[in-house]
Parts: sequence; structure tokens; C-alpha cells
Amino acid sequence: MKFDAVAVIEAHGASALGEQFAHYRSIKPSKLLVCFSDMDARESFNRLSWFWDQDQQWADGVSFLFLRDTTFSDFLGNDAAPKRHTYQKIIDKALEQNGLERSQALTVGSSMGGHAAILYAFQMALAGAIVGVPQVNKSCARMHRHGRLSPC
Repeated sequence: MKFDAVAVIEAHGASALGEQFAHYRSIKPSKLLVCFSDMDARESFNRLSWFWDQDQQWADGVSFLFLRDTTFSDFLGNDAAPKRHTYQKIIDKALEQNGLERSQALTVGSSMGGHAAILYAFQMALAGAIVGVPQVNKSCARMHRHGRLSPC
């Protein structure tokens, strides 16, 4: 199937714990790449087309999990409705579905998604994070209580 965002989300999209995501599952999973979207991904997910396989096999062994935050709260939620554990549970479920351990997962993101990629890779002891221009500010640091990530 050629890439068509609507059809792909219909075929590979899901929701859990109030969050929507997309999941490409490899036929021979050996790694999971967790892709965090930036603030421009209101209706879709960043990188969804980058990793599309027309055969839908992902035979190179990499499965992909695409996450977005439509509330633009840096994948953290807020004090009244924290979301950190929600995204952790979604990532852990994707790992379980692929028969993988946390050490076999990498995160990727830029801007708001870059902040999330660093945060979740660190907090979940994943293999690492690939980021571009991560958005890290005082309110983000306050939500996950890591003062060393907070600016002066």
C-alpha cells in the first residue's frame, strides 16, 4: 500500500489511556523506535511517512511507535492531570507486543518531542535518545522534577 496518512492511521492507529498513537510492528522485531511528535503534529504524527514500508513488514527488525501530545504539554500533562505514566505505559505495552526489553528501545524527537525523547529515555532506562533542538524550559523541568534540566 502506498503511503496515505489517513489510511495508515486507520490501519495502524490505536488509542489507550486516552492517548492516540500509531504502531508499525516489524515481522522480526529486534528494536523499537519511539517517535515523539513536535507541536506541528496536530492531526497526524511526525515521521509517520519516513518509516513507512509499502509491504507493511518492517523486515529490518525495527518496529515504530508514534506518539503525539495534542495538549502541547510536553508529553507531561499538568498538575491536575499528569500524563508521564500514561506515555510510559503505552511504550511498555508496545515493547511487550514486540517481545522487547527497554534496553532495545530508542526515542527520537525534535522541539517538544526532543524534550520528551530525552525525558522518557532517561526515566525509563531506554537505550538512548536521538534529538534535535529539544525544547527544555523551566515549566518542563518543573513537571518532571529534574532540576538539572532547568535553565538558570
